[in-house]
Amino acid sequence: MKKTLTILFILLICCIFAADSSALFERFPSPTGFVNDYAGVLSESTKTQMEKLLTVLEKKTTAEVVVVIVKTTSPLSIGQYAVELFQKWGIGKKGEDNGVLILVASMDRKVRIEVGYGLEGNITDAHSKLIIEDLMIPQFKEGDYNKGVAAGVVMIAKMIVDKYGVALDFKKEAADLPLPAKGMRRRSPLGGLLTFIFFILIFGLRFGTLFFFMSGRGGGYWSGGGRGSFGGGFGGFGGGMSGGGGASGSW
Repeated sequence: MKKTLTILFILLICCIFAADSSALFERFPSPTGFVNDYAGVLSESTKTQMEKLLTVLEKKTTAEVVVVIVKTTSPLSIGQYAVELFQKWGIGKKGEDNGVLILVASMDRKVRIEVGYGLEGNITDAHSKLIIEDLMIPQFKEGDYNKGVAAGVVMIAKMIVDKYGVALDFKKEAADLPLPAKGMRRRSPLGGLLTFIFFILIFGLRFGTLFFFMSGRGGGYWSGGGRGSFGGGFGGFGGGMSGGGGASGSW
């Protein structure tokens, strides 16, 4: 009797583990490209044009900007989901950490821009917040995911091009994207000063966290997957890491 109960207990544990593994796989599926719309809210033309733009951007700068749209990130917060997805996919090049994740949860009505370490100096938390609040959320409130996502993608692509000092013809590469007429606010000098002070205050904490994880005592949260680790026609990303920088918003 005791042996039978032991076997049944082991089988139960195996079933629970299998269910958890299945849920994890569904939560973080393999990418199909730079634009991954699992909620079905983007038009085919918008997806095609954004994929084209982000492919050209990667070729010219090596930076990887990835769009992911899901219905919900539950039971995770959008911030935690973004960090885990960034790590699992390894967005950005290994050693350069030049990846950006634009994550939208349509049913949750939330959006997150997650920035890799290598781009945090150029795409700051304040920049990410303005992109979300001024360019993306107003379109999402109108139910226009095409304009909202495209506006965020193009603005981030322009900032990356400026960082790398390369030429990219946006009139050609983004000509067919449905962009909103209104642009993004300019940051005030006071806003820049407050961002600098905030950076100084949290630098010690974040540097200590980085050292902790890179020294091998913090688990696998910060190690990215390598290119070619995914099945299907898409080869995967370059193994970059997320720095925890960026911003979130809701509507």
